[in-house]
Amino acid sequence: MTWQPAANSGISGNIYSLSYPGNGALYAGGSDGNFISTDLGENWMTLDFGLGAVYQTGMLMTTDGVLLALLSGIGPLRSIDGGKHWTPSASGFYANRIYTIQQAEDGSIYAGAASGVGFKSTDNGHTWKRLFYGKTPRIVEGFGFGTGGEILVGTQGNGVYRTTNNGARWELANTSLSKTSIRAMATLDNGTILAGTSLEVFLTTDAGTSWTPASNGLPSTMINDFDIAIPGRVYASVYEGGVFV
Repeated sequence: MTWQPAANSGISGNIYSLSYPGNGALYAGGSDGNFISTDLGENWMTLDFGLGAVYQTGMLMTTDGVLLALLSGIGPLRSIDGGKHWTPSASGFYANRIYTIQQAEDGSIYAGAASGVGFKSTDNGHTWKRLFYGKTPRIVEGFGFGTGGEILVGTQGNGVYRTTNNGARWELANTSLSKTSIRAMATLDNGTILAGTSLEVFLTTDAGTSWTPASNGLPSTMINDFDIAIPGRVYASVYEGGVFV
């Protein structure tokens, strides 16, 4: 897998999150605030959510057009008018800091938090139920979804956990994964799962049974986030290095 820098015009700071929720815009959140691009990442403008000095740590558009956003220190919010107005989406949550939000092919939405806590919503983010708790003391930073129903969970420090029975039992899936501080995960249309670590990217084509490096063109630094919603493009944000595609 080969990467190259995006234009990154108008974007600055350390970019923690990339999101393409399906409304024609690519969103980025980081140390210098929030940004939006309407030309596939070539040019960026600053974005104000109207909620004070916060940055978005994740965003997606549900199958029925609801926009869900994670904001630093606030938690999940819902918007039914394309982001003009926001309401809390925290029913069932009991974690203060949510680090990732991702949607599986079946429409289920997953969110990861500190202390090894994961949540799942089957009603487009209106309510949430705990998927797991305390399987790892580490922060949950990403989810991957295998073609056979496997769910993979990336953590800071413990690597990747996998379940084949919807969370009833978990096992480590770190074979050939030389870096176990996972900072981001993404699932491509062909079932390939990406894991961004503290230094490089790995991929698996067998739902975590084995991993191979996939960092050609990327600097050796922390991978903050992926976005794969635009057909034919995979975006990655790297620590103090902008956005790559």
